[in-house]
Amino acid sequence: MSAAAGAYTGPDVTARRLGIQFEQLVRYYLENIAQVSDIETNIPIREDKITLGEADLLFRFQRQWWHLELALKFYLREVETEGLAGYYGPNRKDRFDIKWRHMVEHQSQIFSKASAQPLLEQRGVSCLKAGLLVKGWLFQHPNDQRTTYPEPINPHHARGWWIHQSELRDWLRSQPSTARFMLVEKPLWLYPAARVPSPCLNAAQVINHLRGRYTAVQIWVVLGEGWSRQLLSRGYVVGDDWGRDEA
Repeated sequence: MSAAAGAYTGPDVTARRLGIQFEQLVRYYLENIAQVSDIETNIPIREDKITLGEADLLFRFQRQWWHLELALKFYLREVETEGLAGYYGPNRKDRFDIKWRHMVEHQSQIFSKASAQPLLEQRGVSCLKAGLLVKGWLFQHPNDQRTTYPEPINPHHARGWWIHQSELRDWLRSQPSTARFMLVEKPLWLYPAARVPSPCLNAAQVINHLRGRYTAVQIWVVLGEGWSRQLLSRGYVVGDDWGRDEA
């Protein structure tokens, strides 16, 4: 993506994949820093016609070349599990410790492979630094009172809540009487609440919409309507077996 300053209107929601939207945002940010140049994205590293991996970002900041690997993640914290191993994706197919280890041991090292050296030489890169940028939200159950977080989690991370399906009614009763609720689909998770076209629902409508649904759904708690809509919190309602199916 290349865009002139002021021309950017938001991530490409038609892309469906949040990772692509996130990469677009990071690249737009870098393109508007005067000291950053020579930006390249999604560089394939191949050996004997076999793709070993892909570098997310290569750029020069002042005189220093950087390789930056990106990840956008939404993880729910299990109540009784410590460390990064206690953070799972909403569908439990992704775990934070596994993802982090892969980024550190494989993705950030992709340019150290012999097959990547010609790519660096072609660009005049003699010294390369590598970094990881992992952004997103971490969600904690309301009954989980832990306030410390394992490395490398920033203690000031963006956060939300998660509850089981059977806890939905009680949770709705705990919300402000003026609050409304939005069931937000994945391609829209990076958008501000005012730009999301999902309708605002009352508590009874939320219960009706989620009746019989046992896959995780992201819900936003909002005040107001349209462009004046303000986001109070975001979280997930998951099936009652979430976090219990492996016990």
